[in-house]
Amino acid sequence: MKFKKKTLLILSIIGCLFLLLGGVGVVLSLRRTSSCIPVNVFLSKDGENVIKISWKTRDSCLGYILYGESSYEIERVAINPENLEKSREHEVIINNLLSTNSYYFIIVSDEQPYGNNGKAIAFSLRDIE
Repeated sequence: MKFKKKTLLILSIIGCLFLLLGGVGVVLSLRRTSSCIPVNVFLSKDGENVIKISWKTRDSCLGYILYGESSYEIERVAINPENLEKSREHEVIINNLLSTNSYYFIIVSDEQPYGNNGKAIAFSLRDIE
């Protein structure tokens, strides 16, 4: 009978450790993700048919843009090849856009997608000064 109580006690302790460590993992994960949320997202023209998208993050994070001509088909990737290191300030330039088209983008910051309330952000060159 003592063996069963010991086994039960050991399993209980192991279970508590898993819960404790799992809980810490969730807190750390949320903390890391929340520090990479893009803020101060700014779009500006950077020449004809070129747009610059910039944003900041609280901590140093990797970031890039996914974009396309439809909010459901965002298949193009835009990165800043000069800044492939983690940073708090991010800037991506997208070339060869048509002024007559609408485009949609999301920011990917530390592997998490960010948009406008879960949706892609829309823009067109003719609406940006």
